[in-house]
Amino acid sequence: MIDGAGIMSLSMEIAAPYLTQGTLKRVLSPWITGRVSLYAALPSRKFIPDRTRIFLEYLIEQTRLQTETALQACAT
Repeated sequence: MIDGAGIMSLSMEIAAPYLTQGTLKRVLSPWITGRVSLYAALPSRKFIPDRTRIFLEYLIEQTRLQTETALQACAT
């Protein structure tokens, strides 16, 4: 329990660091809430500047890594 919050519903990505540290404990282990969604609004996919494309690829990779970490934390 963090700051007396009791039982709550959090996305895996947010809860993962606390599960890994042992600060939080899963009580409904087979149940997983919705995941955090990230959207990029672009005027067109045709001419994406390199720096924008590289930034979006970075965000995608970081999101994948955080999701993997969260899933591993939830498995324990």
